[in-house]
Amino acid sequence: MSASDTSLHHANSNSKITLNVAICQCDIKFKQIDINKEHISHMLSPLDSKLIDFLVFPEMTLSGYVFKDREDIFPFCERSGPGGEYFEYGLALAKKFNCTVFLGFPEKELIQDGKDELSNCKLYNSMYVISHNGNYVTYRKHFLFEADTVWAEEGDTFKAFDYSLNERCILTHDTSTMDKPTGMDRENIRIGVGICMDIDNGTNYCTDINLRELTTFHKEIGSDVLVFMCNWFSTDCLEYWLDRLQPMISTKEQFPYFVACNRIGNECGIDFCGMSCVYNLSHEMQPSNALVTSLPQSEEAVKLVSIVLNL
Repeated sequence: MSASDTSLHHANSNSKITLNVAICQCDIKFKQIDINKEHISHMLSPLDSKLIDFLVFPEMTLSGYVFKDREDIFPFCERSGPGGEYFEYGLALAKKFNCTVFLGFPEKELIQDGKDELSNCKLYNSMYVISHNGNYVTYRKHFLFEADTVWAEEGDTFKAFDYSLNERCILTHDTSTMDKPTGMDRENIRIGVGICMDIDNGTNYCTDINLRELTTFHKEIGSDVLVFMCNWFSTDCLEYWLDRLQPMISTKEQFPYFVACNRIGNECGIDFCGMSCVYNLSHEMQPSNALVTSLPQSEEAVKLVSIVLNL
């Protein structure tokens, strides 16, 4: 595999595929959904003439992150699927750029009927993966940070999804019990997903730090790309993420990539550190050159990166 920061057309070889990945590192304004939508749309305007496969945003993309409790966040939650404000915005972007969008949002799931909707809903810190043709899947953050635990439930498990190379869209079947994708003429690649604390060791750091559960899962299930969105504030994140990615580092020619999108700005006294990045997870790449690209610590930016998968 190889990668560069320039936009490339898809390779013609049967054994290689180029994915053009756009990362949108933005300053999210707390509870200002319309302002955030307008601002992000403006940030993306330079991409209008570009070929994009994936468009990746930070965790809780439009709502902000540091909510006090369930009552505070509930007006900003939506049920997963068509019709919701977050979904329709993500779908509009997917159609505009003819791509697949990774968008974070607070989700509500109605578990029983009743007059008090809040008490009858479970809430999740979730991710939409929405393709231009309307296909979508939803992932719920599995490991929770302390800011999540005041309002969110844990998602049931880590997940990966297959992506059709022919149709350029996410597929909706569950890959959790499927074998690794193999073969020279593969029609699909496997896309792993994760949200912020997922890369750590359990909700509120409750498990052995050496287990590296997220990346062990994606190593075993054969994820070709791990797409990771976050609201991260520790500035040693590049070194820390690479350490947590150790299980996915491959000794084979076919090796995965890690794509991380973080936010910047201050929310409720917390400064988020940016530094969104792409890592090449080949065993031949040392920490000094495994980093394909990274964004500034405190600047908004949209970065288009081309990664070439050897299938």
